[in-house]
Amino acid sequence: MSENELLQAPAVKYNNLQSYRLIELVAQWEGRLTANHLSDVFGDSRSTASQLIQSYIEQCPDSLIYNPAIKGYEPTEEFIPSFCSGTLDEYMQLMRP
Repeated sequence: MSENELLQAPAVKYNNLQSYRLIELVAQWEGRLTANHLSDVFGDSRSTASQLIQSYIEQCPDSLIYNPAIKGYEPTEEFIPSFCSGTLDEYMQLMRP
C-alpha cells in the first residue's frame, strides 16, 4: 500500500491496525474469518476478537458478511483491502509464528 493510500485509509487506533490487517488478509487469502483467527494470532479472548471484527465492519461496512453456513465472515464482492496491500507475502509474514 502506498503512502498516499495509507493517508486515505479510515482513521483507526494504532493498536487496532494490526488486527484489521489480519482480518483483511485472512478474509482475502482464506476466504473465511472467525474470531478464532484473531485469538490464535494475538492471544485475545474470543469476545475481544469479535468486538474487533465488528469494529472493522463499522469502518469498512461493505467488506465482510457473516455466513451462518460456514459460521464465519467472508469477503463480499465489493471487498477491497483498506489496511494492507493484500499481497501473499504480507499474509505469510503476519501469519509467521
